[in-house]
Amino acid sequence: MSVTYHSGKNSKAFVGSSSANVELSLISWAVNPNVEIARFRTSKTGLFSQKETTFLDATVEVVVEHDFLLSPYGTSGGNLSLINGATMALALYLSGTVGAGWQFASAILAGNPQSTAVEGKIQTTFRFEANGAWTEPTTSP
Repeated sequence: MSVTYHSGKNSKAFVGSSSANVELSLISWAVNPNVEIARFRTSKTGLFSQKETTFLDATVEVVVEHDFLLSPYGTSGGNLSLINGATMALALYLSGTVGAGWQFASAILAGNPQSTAVEGKIQTTFRFEANGAWTEPTTSP
């Protein structure tokens, strides 16, 4: 059996209004796909619950360094318009920009907490919720 491993150092994150075409100063990203489960308990199920999977959903967290030349918050000039409630395309690549990656045609920015430390960096976390279908990584990087 043959295996291939890659580090996350070449991971990429892109956002955009109609296509994910602006690269972020990425520190890390995480995708949490999940499914809603309907639970049924009746006189006919006895001591056990019956379950059925229903709707797919996903949340995404992208942590970036704050780029003062390309502000994530503004709406004009070179700014990204990453304002809470904004809907945008999102692409997250495992290694480089070809091959395996998550593609969200529509994601809603649900929050963007920011932190800094006196001896550290200014970091912003963007929390997205998928808005419709997405694709998972299916090919090798």
